[in-house]
This record gives sequence, C-alpha cells and structure tokens, in this order.
Amino acid sequence: MFYIKLGFRNLLRNFRRSFKTMLVVAIGLACCILTEGFMSHTLWGLKESLINGGLGHFQIYRKGYMTNSLEKPYSFLINNPSKIYAELEKNSLIKCITPRLNFGGMISTGEKSTIVFGFSGLPSKEKELNNFSTIESGNFLTENKPFGIVLGNGVAKKLNLKVGDSVTLMATLKSGGINALDFEVTGIICAQIKAYNDVLVIANIKAIQKLLNLSGSVDRIIVLLKRTEDISKVEPFIKNICEKMNLEYLNWEKLAGLQYSRPKLFYDLVYVLIMSIVVLVVVFSITNTLNLAMQERVREIGTIRAVGTTRFQVIKIFLSESFIIGLIGGFFGILLGYLISWILNSSGGIAIPPPPGQARGYIALFKPDILEAFKLMTLFTITTVVGGFYPAFRASRLVIVDALRWF
Repeated sequence: MFYIKLGFRNLLRNFRRSFKTMLVVAIGLACCILTEGFMSHTLWGLKESLINGGLGHFQIYRKGYMTNSLEKPYSFLINNPSKIYAELEKNSLIKCITPRLNFGGMISTGEKSTIVFGFSGLPSKEKELNNFSTIESGNFLTENKPFGIVLGNGVAKKLNLKVGDSVTLMATLKSGGINALDFEVTGIICAQIKAYNDVLVIANIKAIQKLLNLSGSVDRIIVLLKRTEDISKVEPFIKNICEKMNLEYLNWEKLAGLQYSRPKLFYDLVYVLIMSIVVLVVVFSITNTLNLAMQERVREIGTIRAVGTTRFQVIKIFLSESFIIGLIGGFFGILLGYLISWILNSSGGIAIPPPPGQARGYIALFKPDILEAFKLMTLFTITTVVGGFYPAFRASRLVIVDALRWF
C-alpha cells in the first residue's frame, strides 16, 4: 500500500498528463468492449437464426441415414416416429418436436415450371421453426388447408404466383416413377439466404407423404429446446433414446457446419487484431508517460538512491504508477463502454445491410459480457504494468552521482 500511495501522489504531480494517459486506456478498453459486444451479439443472433430457421437444437435420424441419404434418400427413413415422440415428450426442457421429410421435384403452373427443393412439417409447428423467414403475403401452413403450399419469393417471382393460385408439384418416387399433386399457394416467404428463396417450398407433411407414397414415414425429427443453454443437459437424454432405438443424431453446431464456424473464426481473428492494436497503443502511451516522468525526476531519484533506496524499490515506485493508470483507466473504460452500448441500443442499434448472398439485413446491437469486460480490464492493467517496465528499469540504473548533478 505504501508504493500505491506513493505512485498515486506522483501521478497527481502532473495530473494533466496522467489523465490523458488514463483516457487512452479508457478509450482503448471501451473500443474492445464495444467490439466484443457487437461480435458476441451478432454470433448469438446467427446461432439462434440457424437453430430456429429449421435446424433445431437436435436432429434425429435412423441409423445410416447420414452416410446413405444422398445415394438412397428414401431407404433410411423413420417408419414409426410416434414411439420416438412419446420418449422425447418426457423431457420438460423440450419445447417443440416436429417431423421433417425433405424432397425435391418440379413445380408447375401449366405454362411455366421450375425445379424446387423443400421440406414438409406439421402446420402447427412451422412458425416455431421458421423464424428465419418473413411472411411477405398469406400465412404459414394451416390445418384447414392440407394441400396448401408456401413458396420462397424467388420461386413465386419465377412463376409469377400469388397467394390463392394453384400449382402442381411433381416428385420422383422411391420406386422410380413420378407422381404429381395439386396445391394451393397459402403463403410467400422471404428467407435469410437469397439462393434459398429461389428453390424453397414448404408443404404439409401428410400431403408430401402422399405425393412420395411414403405414408407415415419421415427422414428426421427436429427437436427444439426452450433454451439454447440447456443443450448440455438434454444431449445425454437424446443420446440415450438414440442408443435404445437404433437411431443417430446431430446437434445444431454440427448441422450448421461452416455456416457458423467460418463467421465465428472471422470475428475471432478481427477481435484479436483490434485488441492487439489497442494494446500496443496503450503500451507506447504508458512508456512515453513514464519516460517523461523519469526525465523530470532524475535528481529526485538520485537523492532517494543516495539515502538508501534500492534499485528494486525505484522499480516498484514506477510500476505502481503504471498499475494505477491501468486500474483507473480500465474502470472508467468499462463505464464508458457500457454507456456507449446503452446509448446505441437505446437509439435502435445500427442497421447492417444484407451480407453477400443474404436477402435481408439486420439490426446490430451491442451486448457486452460483464465477465469479458473485467477480463479485458485485467489484461489492460497488466499491459500498463508491462509498459512501465522499461522506464522503471532506466530509472533504477541511473548513476547516483550523475543523477544528483542533473539540471
């Protein structure tokens, strides 16, 4: 505490310069907090949009489906999903269980046609698993229209369709033949990914089972939890069910693959780069401040060395000053970072235009993590102490006689 008090008094001797250095630390830390808050919220939004956009937290398949689905898409289906539903419903952390049957085919109006890919599901559950989509007109699937179909806006534009129009959906059967059914367009949606909109169709699962002649069969069961944070608690439960019923599963992270891992890697690299630049600025600022302080106090250093102060004690005096600068600057940096975050969030966030390949932009908010903020404060405090080593070492190596003669 003696050296802390002494360091604090030394900083007050040239308060203006000390304040400027603390301001550099505070602004640097606030920039890192804002960057972390922006990136963490963006990645959280990407994760939730992928999960709620059709992936779910888990997807359950018949064993062998993942390795054979491309060559034999209808040979590894779940033929009796009701038993699986009954087991899954025992877990109170699960919010939604919905079957899926993916398909590809051709949709036609009689005059025009285009290739489409899509999926089928339960009408009552589609809204819960399609937060990635914005309804442009009409509605999602409804129970009172079992042969209703929802189109991506790209498909609707290609065929010049609107809600209420009739279309014919054709698909290849497991046996190799072709079947066709008439549907009514009940909704047109805009998904997040532009290329997806150009081929997307969503239909009632019973209608697609009839179209493909696969009565009661599904290729996967999607499990959506009440909270993403409960994944680690539910995964052993899902694993146990799969082992008992000869099934396999994937969690959202494996399902998302590069859609999530690449943006995360990019943000991590950018964050490290920004933080490295800020840390270097802080180090040079601290070094410059303490070098000036050392130059101003050469005779003072010579005097205290002459009366018995050791070199190590001189080093501790200067390091205490750099530690206080880092501590106070870091504290106010956290306050500044959270204040700016609050102002930006209160004003509605920042509108980000659609990224390449995306159909819609989004509103960026800043949600910094308080634990990460204190980690940054600790890092910046250590950085300021490291930045003070060189001027502290120079001060300790001054020759006493030369220091006393300094003018």
